[in-house]
Amino acid sequence: EKVSVYVGYDVPASVEGTAVQDRFSNVYFSWNGVGTTGPNGAYVDPAQVTYKAWTVNIETYQGMQFPVLNQQIGEATGKTNLEVAYNTLQGNQDYQYFAIQPTNISGAGEEEYVALLTGKPYELPFLESFTDNNLHYFWETENARLLTSEDASDGDGAAVEILAKQTGGVFFESGKINIKDITNPAIIFDAKGTGVRALTVYVSKDGGDYQILQTAQLSGTYNTFQMPLTEVQDA
Repeated sequence: EKVSVYVGYDVPASVEGTAVQDRFSNVYFSWNGVGTTGPNGAYVDPAQVTYKAWTVNIETYQGMQFPVLNQQIGEATGKTNLEVAYNTLQGNQDYQYFAIQPTNISGAGEEEYVALLTGKPYELPFLESFTDNNLHYFWETENARLLTSEDASDGDGAAVEILAKQTGGVFFESGKINIKDITNPAIIFDAKGTGVRALTVYVSKDGGDYQILQTAQLSGTYNTFQMPLTEVQDA
């Protein structure tokens, strides 16, 4: 009968609980430290585990997407947080993916991935009218299917219709918009609803938690809604 015995230190277990915060000229990572037992059941010394931070590229192969480690941007040994220099306010807006990878003298454990919206914030005036049946800025959706419509409130023959993929809430979120030093900033939009009677607008200041700005009551015809953004005026 064959018996397998693992000799020496184990590689670290996979990282869990990874989070990332946008600090504009830096990014701050935090995670849960690995335990004393590795994937092979042998001992791991958490104080000797080095956590490496990587940028990650998303590559496509045969119609499937895979994360690929790109460039190491920092590391920390025996700790559960790390701040590294990284400018999040340049370039076009899109998600940048990162990974935290645990390593020790025996090798590397499984990394965990996080994403952060990076890029230069849009300046005011910010206007999206969906002309040419296109989105002209970065927008993110959740549980949403976007259709174009010629039933536009401003008469330009271009509007967007937002349908739910599944029962529940639908989210349609803009990219980052700079409203710092703007007097009385506000969001103004035209909307109507068929079978939907309420539209809630959320705001996030400097990438923080979302908070409710206002809820618009919709009808079967277009109405114009104006909501002040003074609560996040210095964002």
